[in-house]
Amino acid sequence: MRPVLQSYDAKYFASDLISLGALIRLRLVNSHYKIVVVGCCGGVNDAAIYLGLLVAGLTPLLISPSASVEQARDAANRLDAYIIQASDFQSELKAIQKTGHRKDEEVAARQGLIKILGKSFVLCQTSGTSGPPSMVKHSVANALKNASAHLESVNAKRGAIFVTSLPMSFSFQCLTLVLSAVVCNGTLHVNPDADFQRLSESLRDLEPDFVNFSPAFLRSYCRSEGISSLTKVGCLTVGGASISTPEIEMLKRINASGRTDAFVTYGATECGPRISTARILASRSYPEGVIGSPIRGVDMKISPVGVIMVKTSYLGLFEKKDRRTASCMYESDGWYETGDTGYQDGHFFVVTGRAGRIFSHKDIKIIPEYIESNVCNIPGIHASIVRLEKILGVMHVVCYYQCEKFGMIPVEAVRAHVLNQIPAAQAPTRFCEVPEGITTDTGKLAIQKDFSEAIFYD
Repeated sequence: MRPVLQSYDAKYFASDLISLGALIRLRLVNSHYKIVVVGCCGGVNDAAIYLGLLVAGLTPLLISPSASVEQARDAANRLDAYIIQASDFQSELKAIQKTGHRKDEEVAARQGLIKILGKSFVLCQTSGTSGPPSMVKHSVANALKNASAHLESVNAKRGAIFVTSLPMSFSFQCLTLVLSAVVCNGTLHVNPDADFQRLSESLRDLEPDFVNFSPAFLRSYCRSEGISSLTKVGCLTVGGASISTPEIEMLKRINASGRTDAFVTYGATECGPRISTARILASRSYPEGVIGSPIRGVDMKISPVGVIMVKTSYLGLFEKKDRRTASCMYESDGWYETGDTGYQDGHFFVVTGRAGRIFSHKDIKIIPEYIESNVCNIPGIHASIVRLEKILGVMHVVCYYQCEKFGMIPVEAVRAHVLNQIPAAQAPTRFCEVPEGITTDTGKLAIQKDFSEAIFYD
């Protein structure tokens, strides 16, 4: 009898999750809260907590593991929600884990769990391209549908063993992985601490059917443990728009071993689970960037402007946020804009780049990611972000950039480089070097404070 979830020393059965849900409901019995902010650090206890919340009839809001306490508190205040974290239930979790179960009890509990989850919703905090954080609401019933398609697309068998490096609070995609384990009566192993040696030992001992890594984790893991340590797993998927040539080459080498199927997962990571997969064959005839044909239940097309569009019940629904709505990502007939540009070759779709978020300034369409990529091509600049800002009552297209060393490249040089590559009407109207900030895996600069008082160069 396999557990639903497992992370080295922690195990949760379906009946455990139902017990945990009842415990949480009892803890909040005198509370009016319907939404609970899950303060996750990423781990199997966190996964059990938010599944327990769903069982309790509550709606968990999953926030990024890198979010600050202030961000969690702000989200709770805006949604009139309650903040909870796994550590609040440590003693109860340990007590539940010691409970023994008969097989018939486990089967009944698993069926009951799936029935409960089918009526549940989950909220995720996400931020679009160069955009502010937003709240996205998903139907868990759709995730269950996607879990079945997910298993079918990677040929996972009943009782499959899943391993993921993604922290459980990262996105709705992680919930799909959990439910995949539930649906196929499998096991999910979580390694949120980047303990490469321990994970390598687990992969060797378990020989899992399915492994899911983020691009950054794949790079770090292979640097530490070597590519050969990934050639004994059944299927390896690495995904997201941030995947680049080095990871593609790693997947080709893994696939060339003949023992592991390596895939690139494709889709709107925060807005919905996997949409299609592409096998990275070492000697394939397709050009770089091919993503393969859609999985069952997903329609895809190319828009008139060359953007790949998808339509599926697996995608989540956007919620209104800050008196605005992100529904502009959808067309009126339900097609979702992925942001990837490309073309169709028979049943295959080939990604050629990112369309990014397009905004208008003085009736001119601006593509932020195109400008950001151009700026990052300047030697010494490792991050850039372009956005619309109102400065002294006037709207400007502002380009922030960050150098390897502050003051290394003057704004005049950056402006001259951009204007040499981009028509003036489509270029930023102001430039600013940022002394502070963090850089994500995709090279995106995350502005940490308001630079409206900074000195700009016109």
